[in-house]
Amino acid sequence: MNTAVDVQRGHEVLSHLATVNTGMGRAVQRMLAYEVEHGHLPADQLRTLGVLLYEVAAELHDYAEQLDRPVVQA
Repeated sequence: MNTAVDVQRGHEVLSHLATVNTGMGRAVQRMLAYEVEHGHLPADQLRTLGVLLYEVAAELHDYAEQLDRPVVQA
């Protein structure tokens, strides 16, 4: 059963993903420009992006797991 809280949480999770997605495009452009200028990708920025993507993936996974749990009626 979808409650207002479930719908709100789903919206929050997907809004966070959309924000990360928008920022990721800009970050990748900056890293590509850095690579052209310096001849290699910036490891620190790649690492930061990887951590952010990992965190978003975990948030999506955790929310999906929550949705799959049976609802216990009191």
